[in-house]
Amino acid sequence: MIHIEVQAQNQLDFSERMFVYNYRIYDRFKIPVTSVAILADDSPTWRPGPFRYGMWGATMGLDYLTTKLLDYKEKWAYLERENNPFAIVLMAHLKALETRKDHSLRKQWKTELTRLLYEKRYSKAAIINLYRFIDWVLTLPEALEEIFVEELKAYEKEKNMPYITNAERIGRKKGRQETVIALVRKAGKKGMSEEMIAQFVDLDVNLVRQILNNEPVEIPLHLLSDS
Repeated sequence: MIHIEVQAQNQLDFSERMFVYNYRIYDRFKIPVTSVAILADDSPTWRPGPFRYGMWGATMGLDYLTTKLLDYKEKWAYLERENNPFAIVLMAHLKALETRKDHSLRKQWKTELTRLLYEKRYSKAAIINLYRFIDWVLTLPEALEEIFVEELKAYEKEKNMPYITNAERIGRKKGRQETVIALVRKAGKKGMSEEMIAQFVDLDVNLVRQILNNEPVEIPLHLLSDS
C-alpha cells in the first residue's frame, strides 16, 4: 500500500499523524505500507522528520519519504522541459505562492502557463483539465481576469485551437459567481448550517464560510455551472 499525505501548512504533530495513519492502514490490511509526505507549504525551513517514541529500551517509530515542492523552484528549467502533466501542476502551485501579493505578475504567469499547455501538445482533454487547476490556484481580480480572457481568446484563435473556453462563457460564469455568493449569504441569514449550504450550492465548506464571514473570495470558474 502507498499512503500519501499532501500537507500545505506547518503542523507540529505532522510526523505523529503520519505514524498513526501508517499503522492504521497496516492494521487494516496486514501488508507493507510506504508513507509519502508531499510538503506544499510556503516555509523553506519546515522539514518534518521521523516519528519516534519509547521507554525502557522499547522503541517505536516511522521513517517516511518526503518531497518538498518549494525545492523545485531551483529546477524550473527542468519543469519547463518535462512533459509529465504534474510538472504543470507543480509550476502553477509554485507561482501561486510566489504571486499572492502581486496580481500583475500572477496574470503574467497564468498566461505563460496556459500557453505552455498548447506548446507541450497535450490532448484537448488534458489541456482543459490542467487549465482548470491553473484557474483554481491563479485566481485574478475581475479586471485582470477580463484582460487575461481577451488575450487567451486571441491566442486560441491564432492557434486555431479554441479548447479552453471563450470570453462570453467566462463572462457568464463571472456573473454567476455573484449570484452564488448572494445565494449563500441569503441561506446563512435564514439559519442554514455551513454544511447544508455547501451541499446545496456544491461548494467547499471553507468557501461557504469565507462568504458568510464577508471575506474576499474568488470561486474557481470550473466550480460554477454552465447551465
